[in-house]
Amino acid sequence: MVGAPHRLILDLLMATERKKRKKRTILGIPPPAPRKTPRKKYIDVYLQMKHSVNGKSYGPGQVKISEAMSDMFLNTEGKAIDKEISLMQHRAFIIQAGPHGVFKREVSPARFDAILAQAEVLTTITP
Repeated sequence: MVGAPHRLILDLLMATERKKRKKRTILGIPPPAPRKTPRKKYIDVYLQMKHSVNGKSYGPGQVKISEAMSDMFLNTEGKAIDKEISLMQHRAFIIQAGPHGVFKREVSPARFDAILAQAEVLTTITP
């Protein structure tokens, strides 16, 4: 019998519970109140991008979602905005060959434009 050990454990647990109930009634202690599971709080959030979780899409626009999901979505949107801003900043880098391999060096945007113009001239002169 495969289920015999499981049945024995279940019987022991039920017997223990019956003893607890009997002891409570003898002592006049009321049984414990059933535990209530906390309800999820739903809030209205405006999403700028489309998000999807388990095949269900949310946004863009006003949506009503749980607080945990809103935190996740707003965090994701914040990171995306930060990345977008970092693409638009005015920093310029050139890659140079050095004694230990290639390395990246930051230069002023004007210097970068001058180097780029010089490279374009060289490519148009030589085939």
